[in-house]
Amino acid sequence: MSEYIISGGRPLVGHVRVDGAKNSVLPILCACLLCDGGIITLSNCPRITDVQYTLEILNLFGCETSFADGQIRVNSENARFCGIPCDLVGKMRSAALFLGAAAGRFHQAEQCRPGGCELGSRPIDLHLSAFAKMGLSVSDTGMEVKCSGCPHGADIFLRYPSVGATENIMLAACRGSGTVTVTNAAREPEIEDLQNFINAMGGNIRGAGSGIIIIEGVEKLHGVDYNIIGDRIEAATYLAAAIATDGEITVSGVCPSHLTAVTDLIVNSGGSVCRKHDSITASRGGQFILSPGKVETSPYPGFPTDAQSLIMAMLLCAAGTTEIHEGVFDDRLRVSYEFIKMGADITVSGRTAYVHGTERLYGARVFAGDLRSGAALVIAAMSARGESVIKNISHIERGYNNFETKLRGLGGNIVKLKD
Repeated sequence: MSEYIISGGRPLVGHVRVDGAKNSVLPILCACLLCDGGIITLSNCPRITDVQYTLEILNLFGCETSFADGQIRVNSENARFCGIPCDLVGKMRSAALFLGAAAGRFHQAEQCRPGGCELGSRPIDLHLSAFAKMGLSVSDTGMEVKCSGCPHGADIFLRYPSVGATENIMLAACRGSGTVTVTNAAREPEIEDLQNFINAMGGNIRGAGSGIIIIEGVEKLHGVDYNIIGDRIEAATYLAAAIATDGEITVSGVCPSHLTAVTDLIVNSGGSVCRKHDSITASRGGQFILSPGKVETSPYPGFPTDAQSLIMAMLLCAAGTTEIHEGVFDDRLRVSYEFIKMGADITVSGRTAYVHGTERLYGARVFAGDLRSGAALVIAAMSARGESVIKNISHIERGYNNFETKLRGLGGNIVKLKD
């Protein structure tokens, strides 16, 4: 099990460019399966383990793929239907998106239920009920899901604006027949990126970002060159680290408007934020971090659940008490107990954590339980006095490319020890 060794107490200073968004490139790679003519070239792709798993699944379908210098090429012209082995599906939540992609391309899909980070209950019933409304025959044994039939037009209301369900509907419907209208659709920037990619291949989708998405089915999709948007959660990680360590970091390659909820909170906590066309700079100039009061995660454009643990790490030494309510996942506050090992003062009650600011943190041996909490522990370790050991960093590598290299470039003292 690989681990990070971190000597904290140094301010992180400098410039870092984020990679393409993990939460964009994965559904876009699934959408590549829908293309039955021409080469797809994706630029700004992060070399992370979830991308590698996704490429392995595309290869199982018979797609030809290559990955070099941040660029992925996919030829899915000769793809054929196949079931996906449980060991691959179990490694990442986004594998569920191959249900919609396979149903759209082959009119059948079959796989085990998906895995990924353990964040509590994450059912796919919204996905499956939407498929049924589009005319697919759905079988769900609790362990395995099968779908068959040609998707047709439907009006679909999502009782919750699920990102995964919205993406799966788009993937299944864009090669179907008729018009699918999704109301209360997820509004995340990555949804709009998926829409733009499918449309660049010849699809006909509109409304992403508005909450109402209209998908007109088309017969064929063609190859395209496409650039993935910057990763707003990776950007939030470095911005939070700048405040936590009393440093100053400029993050580029990201759209500042995608991070408004995060940067507003940083300002409300006493930090300074400078936004430019494709960059954000954060610092606190030696000032105390202040509690912003209450933080509650919710679907975009609300405060992102993926940034919740990152901001908690930033606020561990803030003056006052911060109430953090997790409104999306029911088990995302587990990282609190790892923070406590480092001297944090946190009380957890259900989905709410009360973070009582402490004077300083101390190095400790901690365990990354999921992707974002792992990155949050790195932030806390960077601001702590002494040496920390972060174990199980394979979770972190699911979403961060060259994380330790980028942090060393900012002045961080971090070493990766391999198995």
